Amino acid sequence: MKLETVLAVPLLFAHASAVIVNVLGLPMIQNKTKEMESLKKLFAEYKSETNGEIDIRYQFAETMVTTEYAALVTDMLRDEDKSVDIFMIDVVWPGAFASKLLDLTQHGTLESIVNGHNPAIAMNNYIDGKL
Repeated sequence: MKLETVLAVPLLFAHASAVIVNVLGLPMIQNKTKEMESLKKLFAEYKSETNGEIDIRYQFAETMVTTEYAALVTDMLRDEDKSVDIFMIDVVWPGAFASKLLDLTQHGTLESIVNGHNPAIAMNNYIDGKL
């Protein structure tokens, strides 16, 4: 599985710890164990690149209703809640959260960042010159 799901939804705070990264996801199915396995696979390559020096902690929102989850993310971003480093969001929301997004092009060229990902999803997250 590619990281395009993560690329399509990252809201990375600049404060993210070098050791612990907290990920908040919207459960898409009742079986959160299966989703947890998918998330672990998504981050496995990244984690191996850090020689295990990073601890990725996963949690899921209480709701499976996307509008309720969007409201939760909105509140957390508005309040500058630092308990979450990566929010998993729907591909239709980047524009709504753009003012709170970390520009990933600060960490490489647009081409290098989106290489290997679905171009349409990647470009969906390219807003006002920022990814």
